[in-house]
Amino acid sequence: MNKRAQGYAVPVILIFLAIFLILFIILVYPSERAKMLSYDSTSGGQYSIKITATGFYPSEVEVSTGARVAWVNQDNSKHTITFLDSKSNVIPKGGSYSRVFNEEGVFTYTSDFNPGFSGTIKVN
Repeated sequence: MNKRAQGYAVPVILIFLAIFLILFIILVYPSERAKMLSYDSTSGGQYSIKITATGFYPSEVEVSTGARVAWVNQDNSKHTITFLDSKSNVIPKGGSYSRVFNEEGVFTYTSDFNPGFSGTIKVN
């Protein structure tokens, strides 16, 4: 191989590695997203929702009657979990709030500190 061809080999290899990395992230990321909603069947059904700088994750959850849902604030800002019928205390960074859903229905919620954040709990 001449020197000119060798000069092109490194960038081509880097491009292929970058494409491979992007495809790997795209294919693996959905399974990582599923892990973000944790469920503990041994405790009678507890779910965990993360509060991040971009919103609630996951923003929609379907649970069975009697399930406990916990929100964990991983954002630097404080938040609340505000339903039509109730509201949490202020949740500081690193804090959490939980609620047991004993009735079937669809429950939507927001944060008083960021009304653009919204989520839905569907209880069957």
